[in-house]
Amino acid sequence: MDKVQEEARFDGKFVLTTNTELNSEEVAVTYKNLLQVECAFRNLKDILETRPVYHQTAENTKGHVFWSYLALLLVIELRRRLREKGEVPPWHEIIRDLRSLQAIKIEIDGKSFLLRSEFEGVAHRCFMAAGVKPPPTISQM
Repeated sequence: MDKVQEEARFDGKFVLTTNTELNSEEVAVTYKNLLQVECAFRNLKDILETRPVYHQTAENTKGHVFWSYLALLLVIELRRRLREKGEVPPWHEIIRDLRSLQAIKIEIDGKSFLLRSEFEGVAHRCFMAAGVKPPPTISQM
């Protein structure tokens, strides 16, 4: 029972050891930042539905981290812009509605046209929030 009481003094506290020259406050802040980065990567993999990728070179790993980070920044920025406009749709709805947007090429009398499907759900609002002009329903190629 003495061991349980002794260990209870650590309840709700981080117990960290390090071989760096950082003071205890810097160690705690660095550790918390590491936790945030790891959480961001877990969220990114979930949001972007990525699967594990095993790279053979350091350059490939760096490239993968760069593109993953860029994608995360774009997700964060789109969600921030949507929030500014009073929209807070869940990410799975954003992805679903943007994926439903399709285009098909048709030819009539020797002319090529591109037909876009109708916007569903929050897709149009995502374009507006991003400051991107939505493609027209019909355009001649």
